[in-house]
Amino acid sequence: MIVDRFPLTVNGKIDAAALRRLPSPDSHASGSSPDNPPIGDGEILIARLWSELLDTPIASRDANFFEMGGNSLLAAVFAERMRACGRAFPGMRIFERPVLSDLAAALASPVQATLGPAVIPVRRRQGGTNVFFFPTGTGDYSYTFELATDMDSSIGIYALPWPDSLDGVDLDALARAMCEAMMCVQPAGPYLLCGYSLGGLLAHAVAAHLLRSGHPVSFIGLIDVPTGSPYQENGAPKTPRNFILRSIRSKAAQKSPEALEQAVDFIHRARTWAMVDIIEQGRSIGLLNPPAERTSAEMAIAWERSFGFLQAASCYRPGPESMSIEIFQATLQEHHDAPPSPAWNEISPSYDIHTTHVDGGHEDLMNVPETRRQLAAALSRRILLAMPERELAG
Repeated sequence: MIVDRFPLTVNGKIDAAALRRLPSPDSHASGSSPDNPPIGDGEILIARLWSELLDTPIASRDANFFEMGGNSLLAAVFAERMRACGRAFPGMRIFERPVLSDLAAALASPVQATLGPAVIPVRRRQGGTNVFFFPTGTGDYSYTFELATDMDSSIGIYALPWPDSLDGVDLDALARAMCEAMMCVQPAGPYLLCGYSLGGLLAHAVAAHLLRSGHPVSFIGLIDVPTGSPYQENGAPKTPRNFILRSIRSKAAQKSPEALEQAVDFIHRARTWAMVDIIEQGRSIGLLNPPAERTSAEMAIAWERSFGFLQAASCYRPGPESMSIEIFQATLQEHHDAPPSPAWNEISPSYDIHTTHVDGGHEDLMNVPETRRQLAAALSRRILLAMPERELAG
């Protein structure tokens, strides 16, 4: 089928749900062919979950998750639902094996489970150095896919999700695990690293670990990244419940006095509620706006994982290692109620810092198409300058 243009969401992203509602002239591409039905418990479970998540008929064995309308966010939701069914499921496996029968076979293999994070290829570039992007403080790496569409096509791009468990992990230990995963893709440097929001602290920790280990790092891109956890001054939340309630209050304070008053009343009532109930009730009155595809139970798990990362980030202090840092700073600073972090150039005199300002606010960098294109162009320019000369010549 040929369409004049892709349907878009209000944020300028491709609307996968609208695409799925378009009539398909090819039943094989839509994954609805009855000629090759799923076989065995594993395939049947995957087919059922895809059908529920993508709002499509039961898929055939040769259906491709992404051709059916799946995307990186829905892949994360699918991984959570597989785990809820008692199946071990490394989060990036569906990117490696998007065909239903292949995915089921990989999951049935006794060697399929991995303890550490795995690397997701966003855009492969043969024979060259790649840029590795790290997840935000909420575990979101899907922003990498959006940025990649506007970045220079010669740049290879990979995303690293968090490992399945963050319990008791400090940022240095997480950085070591990320380095091991990166080296499975690119065994030697120079390495190019990038992180958005609190994910930039992880990019910094990875860079420090690589440099201490004698591996060259030619690019460290920090996209609107504080020098530490926003909770360093007031103390990190002590429970996931405290974490989500603080977030509700902070976001409401940025909207209006009326929204803040509503949030304060909600927080007073919700102090003893279970996480799922907080999300369910907060969602119903507009204080929380999680993706529609994700259930409140799934969001509770996501918030608990984010809390684990925050605990690690709240203890992290950037060290004095000599490094060059590229800062991409939003011009509109939105968190006026947060204690100010010291500037990156105040952390260490050995940092060589170049700053690029991007018009807009923190969330605009990824959610407003024009702002995202401006950021992608600036990133591409600085990354290409950091690439080894032999690559640019080739």
